[in-house]
Amino acid sequence: MSTTRSSTTTSSSSTNNQTSSSSSSTSNPTSQHPPPSARRVVVPAPRSPTPPPPQPPSSTTVAPRSSSTRRSSRLSALLSLLVLLPLFIYLPWQTSKAHFALPKPKTELYDVRTGLPQLSEKAILEHARVLSEDIGFRTVGTREHALGDKYVHEQALRIQKECEDIIKKAPTRKLECEVFRQEGSGTHRFDIVGKPVFKVYENLSNIIIRISNGTPAGKAHALLLNAHVDSTVPSPGAADDALSVGILFEIARNLVHTPGWEPAHSIVFLFNNAEESLQDGSHLFATQHPLANLVRAVINLEAAGNTGPEILFQATSEEMIQAYAQVPYPYATVLANDVFQSGIIMSDTDFRQFEEYRNLTGLDMAVVGDSYFYHTRKDVVKNIQPGVAQHFAENVMAIVKHLTSPLGATNVLSGLAREVTPPSSIYFSVVGKYFFL
Repeated sequence: MSTTRSSTTTSSSSTNNQTSSSSSSTSNPTSQHPPPSARRVVVPAPRSPTPPPPQPPSSTTVAPRSSSTRRSSRLSALLSLLVLLPLFIYLPWQTSKAHFALPKPKTELYDVRTGLPQLSEKAILEHARVLSEDIGFRTVGTREHALGDKYVHEQALRIQKECEDIIKKAPTRKLECEVFRQEGSGTHRFDIVGKPVFKVYENLSNIIIRISNGTPAGKAHALLLNAHVDSTVPSPGAADDALSVGILFEIARNLVHTPGWEPAHSIVFLFNNAEESLQDGSHLFATQHPLANLVRAVINLEAAGNTGPEILFQATSEEMIQAYAQVPYPYATVLANDVFQSGIIMSDTDFRQFEEYRNLTGLDMAVVGDSYFYHTRKDVVKNIQPGVAQHFAENVMAIVKHLTSPLGATNVLSGLAREVTPPSSIYFSVVGKYFFL
């Protein structure tokens, strides 16, 4: 555009000059014209566009809110908070309540609607009452300890007799119940708080029940359930561990009396007589009983309290974590497993002996609520919260059926004889109903 503008200006100037020259020539013919080279054309420089003037600030202004408007806003916020506050309180309360909820205790041995056997908390606590109150302190080597051993042996023989009577009525049913009373002596090293303790025990006894389908194949692989009969010096041991003894007896009774139930793998119930003396009874079984060679996994039942749901605090393989996922009332977290195995908690269970001497995988489960009753004179049946025994028993029963029943269609136990998968899952339970892996 600048070139076009310059040319136009030049032409106009030339025309003007010629007109002026012509006029001058006419008026004054004698005047001299300047040479063409002396002509100078002035081209005006292009003008830069003028920036628009700055816009004045908007004349719109926000009027300050009145005090009544501010009070209204505060009132609305307060009303919203008051509406939501019950929700903020109710939801956590309900979640916590569901998380620690226990099932309703069952008192009858048989379901009144179906006629089938059911796990009875009343029957479990009766075993615990006899051991902890009728017999009392069952410290290893005492008269009460011997009476506890006698009571457990009699109950085992009673279950065997009931089993034999059932088989007579249903001779085609594949079911066999055996009772063993192990006696022996031994030595072992026990490390506690970083210090070695060398133990010697003599003439110790264990009571053992094996339930199987009676075939060599059915006896080739076994699931071990363990509870200890003895108690520590100042405690009658209702929860620790007479409660677990009662649970094992009730599970055995329930399985035997269930019509048509036949285990694909055998179940070994170990009532060991010396846990509080640094796990002598479990060591005796693990190192000297022939059935120990057939065990592929162990579930250890313990107590360090009297209330609340039992917690899974040790799980040593992926297979057993998957088995725990079958329980109706899960209460577990991988954090509990990590904390216990870190050694922070100065406690231990029979699980150590099975892991150390038999290299067994398994689950370690215990009641831990209100642990101030643990190892005290207040560890009696009346202080065991209603529902604790029911919760514990039904969870263990679900795992037992999953691992041993043909209906479960699992080959976990036989597979564990070949290979054990180390635990790698992060698991936790939510509101006592859902188990996540």
